[in-house]
Amino acid sequence: ADLSQRQLEEMVEGKPQNPNVMFYEQATLDHVASKEAGHRVYRKAVFIKVTQPGVTDWTAYKAQPQDLRSYPEEYEFFLNNKQGDQVPGVEIIPNLDIAHLQELRDMGLTTIPRLADSKIVPPHLEYARHSAIAINAVLQEQSNGEEESNQESEETDNLPQADRPVNPVSISRPGVQASPSIADDKAAEGLQEGGRIDHSQGRLIDSFQYDFQIRR
Repeated sequence: ADLSQRQLEEMVEGKPQNPNVMFYEQATLDHVASKEAGHRVYRKAVFIKVTQPGVTDWTAYKAQPQDLRSYPEEYEFFLNNKQGDQVPGVEIIPNLDIAHLQELRDMGLTTIPRLADSKIVPPHLEYARHSAIAINAVLQEQSNGEEESNQESEETDNLPQADRPVNPVSISRPGVQASPSIADDKAAEGLQEGGRIDHSQGRLIDSFQYDFQIRR
């Protein structure tokens, strides 16, 4: 990392330099909860990595309250850049004019959810608001789907082995190949015939999903 003016002055004057500090999040195994649940349970914890300027060795440990007080700027940077917590900005709106982008920022409408929730914007920015509404709907749908999937997975993990759902396709007699179900055939036909959505909002959402995955 680049040294600040204060750090350079301290080096010249021979004063001790402050260490380079970075907070990060890591999943650790909770042994007590794992034993009670009968399966591995992980908890997120905040760790701190400390590196002395000019020294390659570093130390890392679970952050303590005094660390958060000692390095408030570094901790605030960590909170603002936590993985998965970033809110997409309005700059991801397709074909957004650069002048309109700056105008939205000046109005405080810097994120997709904030612009989507706004009630009134100037007429020339309505196109951006409608795009934000469509994008935000996709984000909420993805978020809800992930929450439901995680909840179902947790519920399944907590079931006894005998009560867990079984995939019927995976159970077959030796020498007999399981045939695809009618539902699978219809799903395949729908996938082949469906393609992209023809209306403009559908194209926007489809384009955004691809673009958003690339940006992530």
